[in-house]
Amino acid sequence: MVFFAESIKAKNGSGVIGLRATLRANNLQLPQELPKYVSAFISECEQNEKAFTIGFLSEKPYPLGFYIWCHGHIESERITHFSISLGRKPKAEPPQKLIEDSKKLGGYPLGFSEFISIMGSHKIKGEASLVAVIADSKRWHLKFEKSKLPKKVGAFKLECEDITFENNADKVKVSFMPDERTFCLEINSRVEMNLSDSCFDDLSEILWEKANSLFIKK
Repeated sequence: MVFFAESIKAKNGSGVIGLRATLRANNLQLPQELPKYVSAFISECEQNEKAFTIGFLSEKPYPLGFYIWCHGHIESERITHFSISLGRKPKAEPPQKLIEDSKKLGGYPLGFSEFISIMGSHKIKGEASLVAVIADSKRWHLKFEKSKLPKKVGAFKLECEDITFENNADKVKVSFMPDERTFCLEINSRVEMNLSDSCFDDLSEILWEKANSLFIKK
């Protein structure tokens, strides 16, 4: 199933639209070419003096366009902290620095592919999260119903209703929208996967399987 595409048609009618995916890991082997690649993007952060932050923007505008953000800490021959995230472009103009950095790195998808090539085929064990909106609630029918909360109480309007499910390894938050036709899932779990051009869709497939038991099978 395609979670992240910049075309509605490319989603093959799944009724699921990925909004954000994140992968976090620690203590990765430092690729030989990475220090030179990120040398222009080194800045001190609270945890590390040699932290790098890079970003990639696609040309597609809001609401389907992508931005990718990656942050890492380099110590000796290791990446002691690594975080990479893909999200949908917001309505607002991206920060100017992100626009400039993305242009320097080649943008998305070409620049991102080059970065993945430099990182190499890492087998990553870490924490992952997926946020997706389910636009087809008939196809993805939950085993439970939302509660009958009023849409307005006093001077306040109901924005959403959250229900959280947990087990020993996974956490899933279901957010019901007031329109009663759509809802969001936020899935968090540990994963083991390869870092590749398709890592965000691969990550999403792994996490979606963990939430499958919430749906009525047809």
